[in-house]
Amino acid sequence: MIDIFKDIIATTNTGANMFAAVWGTPYEDCPFWPVRAVERYQGPFNKKLSNKVLVVSNLALAKTLGESATLVVQEGFGHTSIGSPSNCLNEIMFAYMMNGTLPEGNDTRCAVDPAFEIFDGVNTETILRALAQ
Repeated sequence: MIDIFKDIIATTNTGANMFAAVWGTPYEDCPFWPVRAVERYQGPFNKKLSNKVLVVSNLALAKTLGESATLVVQEGFGHTSIGSPSNCLNEIMFAYMMNGTLPEGNDTRCAVDPAFEIFDGVNTETILRALAQ
């Protein structure tokens, strides 16, 4: 198993060396967290939940989720949906966290804020235009 993990790290260093060294760090502490939430849902996973969950996805990862979740698609790029700022998505997440309200249906789409600069002189609008070509 260690050899497999070393191979994955070596391959990642070759293809994405900017993030390879840190890709696993947000997750490696989870098994050692000292407490478990009493409200943690442990199944069954084939039943309707009492309260719907909010699922946020970017264009590449959007899926249909059934009646226990509401899907919001951010029309962005990258691996995570919140990596590119969107006032639309921020408002939806705020409403969900503060009072549990969700948009109707699974067809809500949020644009990214086009002027946000990812790098000097490169904003989200520039990247989305390049991806559309």
